[in-house]
Amino acid sequence: MIYRGRRKLLKIGAGLPLAAMLAPGLYRGALAKGAGAAPLRVATYGGSWRDNVEKYMCAKLIQAGVKIEFIIGNPNANLAKLIAAHRQNETPFDVMDGSPLFYRQMVNAGMLEKVDYAKLPHAKGMPAWVLQQYQVEPNWTTEGVVYNAAKFREAGVPPPEKYTDLMNPKLKGRVAYPDPAHVQHWGVTVALAYESGGSESNMSGAIGLIKKIDPVYYYTSSVDLAAKFGSGDIWAAPWGASWAVRLKESGQDVAVAYTKIGDKKGALWPATKMIIKGAQNLQAARGYLDAYLADDSSYGFCMEVGNVPASAEARQRMAQNPIRKKMLLLSDAQLENAFRVQWDKIDANKWRDTWNRGIHA
Repeated sequence: MIYRGRRKLLKIGAGLPLAAMLAPGLYRGALAKGAGAAPLRVATYGGSWRDNVEKYMCAKLIQAGVKIEFIIGNPNANLAKLIAAHRQNETPFDVMDGSPLFYRQMVNAGMLEKVDYAKLPHAKGMPAWVLQQYQVEPNWTTEGVVYNAAKFREAGVPPPEKYTDLMNPKLKGRVAYPDPAHVQHWGVTVALAYESGGSESNMSGAIGLIKKIDPVYYYTSSVDLAAKFGSGDIWAAPWGASWAVRLKESGQDVAVAYTKIGDKKGALWPATKMIIKGAQNLQAARGYLDAYLADDSSYGFCMEVGNVPASAEARQRMAQNPIRKKMLLLSDAQLENAFRVQWDKIDANKWRDTWNRGIHA
């Protein structure tokens, strides 16, 4: 049921109907009178992610007397809340964790506040691709193949160098693959599309390669996948390295293989942040985005969740931790050489139809 709900939502989030419903000029939310006293409403993930957002990204705002209200949900669920509130001419939250799959539609629909980087002091010196016109890209999940190193050694399986190495017969029945409902689906699928001679705009060739990999399990939840790694049922999966860090720190013998994608190595999923047009507390919203770029807060947050921060100083500090140094892409050179999906070229609706016909038929 989770999969079906997300699929339905993305029919809204990734296609033309969103732009039609939220055309510029229709979103008339205005800054409330006395906005400085208004709470900052943060739409973000739940659980430990939300706790670390409060601990690190909201700390100075709370000290300044700003009240924080959390709206819990993944980006697609929060987009649905935003669309529903728009119909009532309301703005349900001020800042939001975004998704590259629907960012461009939100921009075209006039839903987002243009980021004023002059009011974000920690933006100075950041790479241009971190500071986008309507969103900030302050940290990433680094993606590759997470694998059970002990099981690979016992079976005589070498660490993967590319995603198609998961076709190894010794891995039969031991490989999981991310469903389109999971954020890690897109990097590996685009990579397989490239291996089959395609691209982001032509991903159909990936279907045949996925079938040859023959995953025993298409995962929608990282929590469930982590449990299957722990039980030994799954030995390898295209996944985010942040989860590998957590498993390693819990005592599991796991490793990350950053696979080749063309002349790149490894991939990045951007954990973007955006300010919603009509935010009640615009000043606090800017402070919230700036905290994601600051050295100390980005270091503390990313140490907790396993992401890689844009801040070079924060990454240098993280590299002093042996597990993170070994398992994450932390240097400037590694990040520059990581694969970045061209999100604007993906037709997510069309791909889901192709996926369902090719994989689940």
